Amino acid sequence: MLRRINIFLIVICFTNIFSQQSKIDSLLNLLKGQKNDSSTVITLNLLTFQYLSTGNYTKAFQCANNVIDLSQTLVPSFYIKKAMAYAYSNMGIVIHKQGNYPKALIQYFNSLKLSNEIGDKKGQAAALNNIGNLYSITNDPDKALAQYFKAIKLNEETGNKKWKSINLDNIGSVYQKQNNFDKALEFYFDALKIHEELSDNYGMASLFVNIGSVYEAQAISLKKSPTSNELFNKAIPYYHKALKIFEENEDDNGIAYCYLSFGILNTRIGLKSEARINFNKTISIAKQIQANDICRDAYLGLCELEESETNWKESLRYYKFYISARDSLTNEENTKQIVRSQMNFDFEKKEAETKLEQEKKEAVSFAESKKQKIIIWSVFGILILVIVFAVFAYRSFLQKQKANIEITKQKEIIEVKQKEILDSIHYAKRIQTALLPSEKYLERNLNELNK
Repeated sequence: MLRRINIFLIVICFTNIFSQQSKIDSLLNLLKGQKNDSSTVITLNLLTFQYLSTGNYTKAFQCANNVIDLSQTLVPSFYIKKAMAYAYSNMGIVIHKQGNYPKALIQYFNSLKLSNEIGDKKGQAAALNNIGNLYSITNDPDKALAQYFKAIKLNEETGNKKWKSINLDNIGSVYQKQNNFDKALEFYFDALKIHEELSDNYGMASLFVNIGSVYEAQAISLKKSPTSNELFNKAIPYYHKALKIFEENEDDNGIAYCYLSFGILNTRIGLKSEARINFNKTISIAKQIQANDICRDAYLGLCELEESETNWKESLRYYKFYISARDSLTNEENTKQIVRSQMNFDFEKKEAETKLEQEKKEAVSFAESKKQKIIIWSVFGILILVIVFAVFAYRSFLQKQKANIEITKQKEIIEVKQKEILDSIHYAKRIQTALLPSEKYLERNLNELNK
């Protein structure tokens, strides 16, 4: 109850001071007035999230680490373990952003383990989604899909539609990488439907980009054909919808990707001037945010565009830029290959540990269950014996009672017979007495005869 009150007070305080200062300053001020208890843990987690949102990964990691250290000094409870799971997840996100995927995987597994212990399905689903993201980045689709589908099941059980839509989106992305366009669209549209229900514009924007990119990829795979042009034209409205939302939210990465997509589409359908403008807009924004993959694709687009117009000098210049960006990303990909091997090892190790731990729990549970069954059957056996004994005793009682009744009846009959006999004897005596002369009478008669 106390922890719930603390949470309520934190929310009230946070709401009251929000209008006066930024979220981070508000949380820092709130933190100063708190003791090292469960409320401090909650505030630190909120502060971690704010640092993550602003890209201050160093402070985010420090806050998350403080949550772990403080939680270990407090009495373990559902709320404390949940806070620790959340902190491990945040630490994993920071390490993930820094590119240390094996270490990030360990933190996600720590979060998953704690969430499993306390039965927090939302926490489990979040951890599984994060693990899936790691495998998607390192091009291990089977492991990525396995985590996403597990997460979907948990989010369905808890009714968490927003996270379910994120899982669906991620699954669509995996299928798109495998060029399974029909499957990708199926999951993207399922995710889009949920975002529309929730009125989540930013989530819708991401889905618009993904759906447009599928139509674009399909068109490219068909090369030049009437069907490919139809698919290109089908993609354009989705990119326009996404661009509008990205511009409203000042999302430079999303804006750059939309312009890149417009450039590619314009080139494919012959609008070369518009394509050149969109590619240059893409490069300008991508350089500012250091999005090398977007820069690479834009340079390649300009290279092919200039080549189609026989501007060889310009084409060569853009080709050199493209090679430079590609090589930089190739080095990153090589690093990912090494990391992927390490992650697979860590994943299998963690899975083996989890399986062993689960088997131990099952063994203990089986032993407990067996013990309980023995107790239950023993009690049941004793109960049966008691019932049998009671039935036997009751039967004996009835038989004894019946015998007593019979004896009583026999006694009554004998008494009646005895009474009848006695009555007969008395009656005979009375008759005899009545018939025989008395002794005086005989004596008197004898005396008279003697005279």
